[in-house]
Amino acid sequence: MAYSGIGKSSSIGKHIWIYPVIERALRLSGLKSGDKTVILTDVNRSQSIFDAFYAAAGNICNGVFAVVQRPLSGAHDEKSREPDGVILELLKQCDFIVDLPTTHWCYTRAYNEVLDAGVKVLLSCSDEELLHRLAPDEAVIRRTRKAANLLTQGKMLRITSALGTELTMSVDGRVGNAQCGAIGEGYRWDNFPSGLTEIAPIETSLHGRLVIAPGDLIIELERRIAEPISCTIENGEIVAIEGGVDARNLRAWFDQWDDRAVRTVAHTGFGTDPRATLFSSEAMDWESYDGGINLAFGANCSRFLGGRNMARAHIDIILLNCDFYVDQTRLVRAGKTLLID
Repeated sequence: MAYSGIGKSSSIGKHIWIYPVIERALRLSGLKSGDKTVILTDVNRSQSIFDAFYAAAGNICNGVFAVVQRPLSGAHDEKSREPDGVILELLKQCDFIVDLPTTHWCYTRAYNEVLDAGVKVLLSCSDEELLHRLAPDEAVIRRTRKAANLLTQGKMLRITSALGTELTMSVDGRVGNAQCGAIGEGYRWDNFPSGLTEIAPIETSLHGRLVIAPGDLIIELERRIAEPISCTIENGEIVAIEGGVDARNLRAWFDQWDDRAVRTVAHTGFGTDPRATLFSSEAMDWESYDGGINLAFGANCSRFLGGRNMARAHIDIILLNCDFYVDQTRLVRAGKTLLID
């Protein structure tokens, strides 16, 4: 993309290399010259990232406002996880929000209120290196949207592994979501950067055994698993977690919320970006990893997922060597994507 110029900003000079990538993501997301745009951040987020997004948005449209709020925290059903009332009302009157939080608020009621108001929201929680390395890519966008369409067309999903994972769930009537790093036509939300497809199953439909294998990742624990964890799932809910230290840590994570809804399936799908790596500590690297199956539990009531589970928390598990079937069609074989190129 040709360099298109940059406005004044206190720290943009240090990160001029990332500016064209950000501007391109905003343009791909449909940001237009007349849009009322808010760059929303908090006092703990990197100033240089904020400056780069603010300058890029200002190069596209004139009506750009900066909103800096307190860091959000707490459970998804607590007011502390939502912007304060005055800020929330401002957000609902915008056309476009660039959301740059330290802690995201995607699974709150307030987030749905903003999306229901017709506002486009581009979320970005990653650092500069990842924004550049996983910048929106046409090939990744195509394969991600193709995968999302295949999920939408399906009725049943199945996940299996050589270590004993055997899971089935219904997605009949649910819609697959494509996270591509830029808001596509007909969409109102995306996550920059990302390359993954996901769908919210019927919440009570997941049954079977999940084996989280050594090397698999649990994002909210910021941990690569060292020993197998066996989970029994009935009617969509984890009812037993067995294993060693990793299993005890996972049980403790669920127990702290004192909420059965957190143990209920939220979404599943798989990464679609061959550029993503497991050798970083970035969540979007792990979630976007090509062929890595994401099985999440907890809140899924966001508009972009279309789920019905309002839970206090959300956890993402990345399974690296599994098979993933839509009805009888295998889309992932032992961690390698099929049929989406």
